[in-house]
Amino acid sequence: MSYITIDGYVRPDPPSGRYPDDGEPWIKLNLDLGSVPGTDDSDGYVVVLSGEEARTALSEFGLGDLLNVSGRLVVGEFLDEAGRVGHVNEIIADNIKLLTKSSAT
Repeated sequence: MSYITIDGYVRPDPPSGRYPDDGEPWIKLNLDLGSVPGTDDSDGYVVVLSGEEARTALSEFGLGDLLNVSGRLVVGEFLDEAGRVGHVNEIIADNIKLLTKSSAT
């Protein structure tokens, strides 16, 4: 596993997550690496947050916000509906920081 630090914009996809029985939330945010939110054709990154970082993300971060994220990089594969292999890049975040608040939020 590798450690990575990136800057990216929060994509319009709603964060997914839950509060398990132990009460510690986790969520997934999608980040766009383009210079203008929503214009990057790459897959971007899925950022996995838990605990206090997840609470902060849910209450303070919104569409188009520029974030700095550090954590462990995990690359996975999946089969889409057509049977093609796809890839997902996830960052299991241990540090997340708001760099610029979007005017859209």
